[in-house]
Amino acid sequence: MLCSTSSSSSSSSSSSTAWGTQQQQQQQQQQQQQGDWQQQQQNVFAAPEVFECNAAAAAAGVWHMQQQQQQHNQQQQQHRDNEQQQQQQHGDNEQQHSQQQQQHRDNEQQQQQQHNQQQQHRENEQQQQQQQHNQQQQQHRDNEQQQQQQQQQHNQQQQQHRDNEQQHSPQQQQHRDNEQQQHNQQQQHHRENEQQQQHNEQQQQQQQQQQQQQEDLIIAPEVFECEYDSAVDMEERSSSSSRCVAHAAAAA
Repeated sequence: MLCSTSSSSSSSSSSSTAWGTQQQQQQQQQQQQQGDWQQQQQNVFAAPEVFECNAAAAAAGVWHMQQQQQQHNQQQQQHRDNEQQQQQQHGDNEQQHSQQQQQHRDNEQQQQQQHNQQQQHRENEQQQQQQQHNQQQQQHRDNEQQQQQQQQQHNQQQQQHRDNEQQHSPQQQQHRDNEQQQHNQQQQHHRENEQQQQHNEQQQQQQQQQQQQQEDLIIAPEVFECEYDSAVDMEERSSSSSRCVAHAAAAA
């Protein structure tokens, strides 16, 4: 023990002990942790009414104060190092957080781009399907129009065929016209029309009979040869023809 138990002490040891106690309290407030060795130091620098220290104890107190100051400086340096490390860690955390946010924004942008590409792909598919559907409908309408044109052309051809048939049968057309004309005429002219028609038919029959007779009397020139007088004129040609026919009939 450096100090003995006494009820009195010098003013120098009292002041130094009080300063050491104040420093110790400040260290306790800053660190909030003290060991057994610091507890012993507090016992050394106790109140003057408890201990009385000699010159050696004062010297030992100065040495202990230097040790405490050095320890305090080391603790402050450690505290600054810790703060710097914490600030560096905080800066690294902020940078990492900023990178994470940037990565998150990049991911969102990439997802948005993928979504836009998918949306564009769906729109393109829908547009292609709509265009193909419109083309099919247009083709269907074109086919229907072509079929209608073909049907119309077929009808025109049939009508043309009927018109041609009608033009190729003038007697039938004449007969239909006569019937229409007979129908339109008044009833008082009906008998006159019938008589006229009978007269026309009789003339036609006579002409047909005469033409048939002439056709029956025609003889091929390589079979019979008829000689005509050069002095015979056109009016006498028919009588000559009759003689020629007669000669041919006799020869037959």
